[in-house]
Amino acid sequence: AEQAASEPQQQQRAEVLDVQAQELQNLSKNIEEVGARLEQGESAKEKLRSEKESLEAELLKLGRAHFQKLNSELGVEDIREVMLREERQKQKFQSEVEQYEDFLRRNRAEETRAEQRFRSTQRMDELERDLEQYRRDIRFAENRAQDLEGLQRVAAEKVQAALDRHKQAVENKEQSDAECKEAKSDIQQMKAQAEEAKKRLKKQNDKVKMLFSIICTIFFECRERHVELPLLETDGDKTPMERVLTREQDVEDMGLKDLEAAVRSVQVDFSHLPEEKKELAAEDRLIDSKTVEAEYAEQVTELTRELENLNPNMRAMEQCEVEESKLQDIRQQADVASIESQRILREFEAVKADRVSRFMKCFKHIEERINPYYSELTSYDGFAGGSAYLDLDDPEEPYNGGITFTACPPGKRFFPMELLSGGERSMASMALLFAMHSFQPPPFMILDEVDAPFDKKNTSSLVNYLKKMDFQCVVISLKDTFFAHSDSIVGVFKDRSAQTSGILSLPLQRLGKLAEAG
Repeated sequence: AEQAASEPQQQQRAEVLDVQAQELQNLSKNIEEVGARLEQGESAKEKLRSEKESLEAELLKLGRAHFQKLNSELGVEDIREVMLREERQKQKFQSEVEQYEDFLRRNRAEETRAEQRFRSTQRMDELERDLEQYRRDIRFAENRAQDLEGLQRVAAEKVQAALDRHKQAVENKEQSDAECKEAKSDIQQMKAQAEEAKKRLKKQNDKVKMLFSIICTIFFECRERHVELPLLETDGDKTPMERVLTREQDVEDMGLKDLEAAVRSVQVDFSHLPEEKKELAAEDRLIDSKTVEAEYAEQVTELTRELENLNPNMRAMEQCEVEESKLQDIRQQADVASIESQRILREFEAVKADRVSRFMKCFKHIEERINPYYSELTSYDGFAGGSAYLDLDDPEEPYNGGITFTACPPGKRFFPMELLSGGERSMASMALLFAMHSFQPPPFMILDEVDAPFDKKNTSSLVNYLKKMDFQCVVISLKDTFFAHSDSIVGVFKDRSAQTSGILSLPLQRLGKLAEAG
């Protein structure tokens, strides 16, 4: 195994050495190329230096006359020669410094290459140490794998035991769920029985409350009608019934306990009733008592009728006269209201007729003008323009419907207004505007950027049409093809110095006349 491991290691080392040898060859080639370029540079440098010396010598000859006074003051033969000697000495020092710097750079390069070779040998030692460490790691991993297999077997046994316990728990849970379901079913049945009992109790309480309410109502009606009921003498408190009879508490707002206390506070003496009524009351139920009540009500009505016959109304004639006078006043007021309503109706019909007449007069005028105006606005270069029409939705009652405006641009068929382009709709709107203003011509008109959706052709048509109009027109526009034909231009600008708006006016018409005269 060690021999098999050493063979890849040797092969890897050989590959590293080959790569390093290739790098050394590349570096040697680069060094040779750099040396050749340096020799070329040195030769060019020497050539430039010789040219420089010749030029300096020539310059020295030319400048001797200029530097003669300075030479005499400094006590030298020629200041230029002194400067040249210093310059040569300086260059000599600089050349020596450059040689030393080149020597240092070569030493540093040698040092770098030596370090690289040393690092490559260290890299081989590191690889051998890593290989040994990998072998130790493999042995440790194999031991660890054996330990994990043992732990896996133990864990599998524990998992199987846990699965068995879980299966037993699931069976116990299913049994508990079945028992809980049976208990819930029993509880639901008990709740249903309890709800049924509550409903029966509530129904019984409602019946008792209704019975107590009827009794209290009978006591109250008897008191209102001054009917005395035979009552038994009791030692109980009669205050609850007094509250009912005096309306301190409304019967419908009282609870069952209050009604029961009010009913039990008094007891009626039924001993004076006929025997057949007693037997009927004992046999009949609450719902059958309506028949008895109807019999008593019929008897009361009969007795009341007899009493009224015995006591005639002595003020009947006086009341009749009062009612007849009221009826006469009401008839007079009805006649006056009828006459007034007829007058208002006639005035309304007159106003309605006048309104329709004025509207139809204006509509017919606009209807006659809209087509020629639109045709003139849309004509161009001698070609015929389009057509435009106005139609009432309800000619008989124009105010009950709308007005349909139809425009057909030149060269196109009729389309609904919403299907036309923006410029075509704007041109139709201008024709409608001019037709409406022709009914009652204004002294002037303001057009605020109406030419925004127009092209050059439509703008020219609008300008030519406006020149023919008799009223003044104030135009707000950003197109020079529009405002260039105006009599005068007024411009608004921002005066930054005064922090306000300024106005400039340019009389185009007067300037045009002056230009023609000049």
